[in-house]
Amino acid sequence: MLEARDVGKAMGRLRGDRTQREVAGRARINRSSWSNYEAGRRMPSASSWPRIARGLGCSESDLDLAVLRAWGERLAEAEGAPRPLFDDRRTGERVGLDENELLDLATASERISAIARGVLGRRPVATSSGSD
Repeated sequence: MLEARDVGKAMGRLRGDRTQREVAGRARINRSSWSNYEAGRRMPSASSWPRIARGLGCSESDLDLAVLRAWGERLAEAEGAPRPLFDDRRTGERVGLDENELLDLATASERISAIARGVLGRRPVATSSGSD
């Protein structure tokens, strides 16, 4: 399951050598909230996702992929075994997840995007009654 620390690790990587104050300001997110997200103490809401990407100067898809990478690394560390690798078609980087995990993340990413679009009034949010 995706955790706040996966999002935080991805945010930290994408932030690079810029300060939290700088990227939080660009995202129009309180620096304290940004710090909590990046430290893995809080999970950002769906409505924060596009703002976080804007603050980091990347697309939501790039943020999703960075989270996917962090999640895969955490799972690999927990199991102590290397994960199968998939090529990211856009960057050529290898992503360490198995096919089911990759599909789970894609589904979660679609839900997060749908929620964000709904919150922003771009499109109605479709909810699922199925199990996660």
